[in-house]
Amino acid sequence: TAFSVHPYGHPTLGEKADIEAFDDRLDEIVAFYRTWYRPENTRVVVVGDFDAQAILTQINLTYGVWSQGETVPAPAAEPKPQSTRRTHIDWEMSAAAPQIKMGWQVPGFDPRSRDAAALAVFQELLFSEVGVLHQDLVVERSLVYGLSGGSERFADPHYFRVEATLKHPDDLEIVEQAIVEDIQKM
Repeated sequence: TAFSVHPYGHPTLGEKADIEAFDDRLDEIVAFYRTWYRPENTRVVVVGDFDAQAILTQINLTYGVWSQGETVPAPAAEPKPQSTRRTHIDWEMSAAAPQIKMGWQVPGFDPRSRDAAALAVFQELLFSEVGVLHQDLVVERSLVYGLSGGSERFADPHYFRVEATLKHPDDLEIVEQAIVEDIQKM
């Protein structure tokens, strides 16, 4: 729901129809693989007691023959939302507690950015056990079991999200209003 253009809006393997159409899209899939599954997009992690030079030699023998691929295309930029987008999912498991997930578009993460630092502080003020939202919804009014959220450290623009697990489905509008009000106050 949050992403209308950017690939973050697609499941990792695609939708069921995408998977069923693999045979018809084999050339497209191979091109995707050749673009993204490249040495420059690979990380090798070695853990434990080892000889660093021996590991480096093995890595070079195994991966040194790879050549760098073409320049990776930038993903499509997600346009700024013009209105609120909503999705309601009925969960068939009656024992599951209702949830609300909300998000606001934020810039991509940049460790040198004041916005990134401000979002990190904002996140702590909002969600820590002494935070405004936690105190309001969990402690004082006891409307939700718990809160979580924040902003991921992705280079692409993403969302600052708030997630709450409600005690009663009838409190959905009250919880949503409290989240919006507390964020606006901050």
